[in-house]
Order: sequence, then C-alpha cells, then structure tokens
Amino acid sequence: MAENIYKKGVRLFKEGRVVLIHAGKRGLTFEVKGDTEYYTVKVWEDGRITCTCKYSSLYPDRLCSHKVAIMIYLYEKKQFKTEHRS
Repeated sequence: MAENIYKKGVRLFKEGRVVLIHAGKRGLTFEVKGDTEYYTVKVWEDGRITCTCKYSSLYPDRLCSHKVAIMIYLYEKKQFKTEHRS
C-alpha cells in the first residue's frame, strides 16, 4: 500500500495538482486536487504536515498521497530550509 501512496503522490505532483495558496509565519498551506476532491495540506513551522483527507484523519502519523505530493513540490521548488551543523 505504501508504494501505491508514493506513486499516486508522484502522479499528483507531475500532473500539476499542487498549488501553494498561503505562506505565513506559521507555515505553508497548499491545495491538492485529488482524484475526487480538493484537500488542504499544511506544512507547519515545526515540520509537521497535515492533510484534510480521510486517510490522514484515520492515520495522522502516516503519509497520504497528498502529503507525498507536497514533499516532492517542496523539494523541486527548493522551498524547504536545511539546517547546517558544524
């Protein structure tokens, strides 16, 4: 099942279904067009990612395809912060 979630997340990203709708002090808010509905995905300032889909409400600590799509988006768009340690 995890492989299917990852593949669907990749597809959602490649099809351009991820839109950044708000960037604020507390994090980023995205809209992801799933196969049947639109979902809101938030990337919080502390690194948490939440999604409004049913799968995420049942399993909040797991990745859904919408969260995967956001992670790919952030990587591709270079909108993530990295911490350098010395």
